[in-house]
Amino acid sequence: MVASVPIILLLSVSAIANVTANTESNAAWKQQMQFINPPGIGCYTVNYPSTTWIETACSPPPTNMTFEEGGTYNSVLGDSSSANVGTAVGGVTSLSGYYSETDTCGVGCGKGSNYYSLQENTNYFATNLDGGTQAWFQFVWKNTASSGSGTGDVLMELWLNAYYYDNGYCPSGSPGTDINNWQVVDDGPGGIGYDCTALTWQSATLEEDPANLASITLEGTVYGGTDTTAEFCDTTSCQSMSVSDILGLHGNWEDIDWNVYGYGGGTQAAFYGYGTSGTDMTIRVDTWDTSGNQLSPGDYVAAPYTGESNNLNYYGESTGTGYYQFLSCETTPC
Repeated sequence: MVASVPIILLLSVSAIANVTANTESNAAWKQQMQFINPPGIGCYTVNYPSTTWIETACSPPPTNMTFEEGGTYNSVLGDSSSANVGTAVGGVTSLSGYYSETDTCGVGCGKGSNYYSLQENTNYFATNLDGGTQAWFQFVWKNTASSGSGTGDVLMELWLNAYYYDNGYCPSGSPGTDINNWQVVDDGPGGIGYDCTALTWQSATLEEDPANLASITLEGTVYGGTDTTAEFCDTTSCQSMSVSDILGLHGNWEDIDWNVYGYGGGTQAAFYGYGTSGTDMTIRVDTWDTSGNQLSPGDYVAAPYTGESNNLNYYGESTGTGYYQFLSCETTPC
């Protein structure tokens, strides 16, 4: 019996080594996929360890659901002071003290437990679509919870600020392949009137429990002056959605608002920790210019773009590293 003990220990050490090696390999694969663009417009998927995108059918966008504009919420912005952004990849790098997350907007509203979105929102810019109307762009992954069998969806939302307010109508028809027709929406608490917005069709994934936030990333890319892509990755697969860059984001992308937000329609992602300690979350956003050169880490800012929110308070940054720490606020007032 004594002689068997070292064998058991050796097997355990070997198993741990294999797990570590697999984890590192998957992480390297996910990082590699950040720089392999899909071959064209549409929806695509790829599974570890392959690096070849496979085209899949796109699903229709959600009916009568949009994200909102005009909050002043916790955001991490990439720095593009020296060049225009071509690619931005954001993710939660660590998550501790987490107990639960709920999508809420007050008593009796919101979607409930484990509903949330990852959002990467651009700055406002003058679009080439219609005489310089101010536009912006949202890269989104939204988590629709259903006891482990729900879905996650990669999509994009295109905005024309105050277009309806100024003109009394939205542009007719669809702005491009795999994008629904323009529709009028109230631009939320920080806007000046009614906007026009169009949702892309979406690429479906499996749902992700918020406890797994540290294993997923959301990327936005505009490349070649032709296509715009949203890409979501976990440790074993990536999904992407690409459309034509009809708004002219290429050459105009300067800021990145990235965070974990409410599911949509102005809701809040409320995080709760064990006891009174709160949920401790660290976020990092990496950016590259349109020539593929990595840019310096950005700065924390309370950005005015999205209308969804969270209950995370900015806690600090490891100076110059691009890692930003947030701590959930579970009392009122914070």
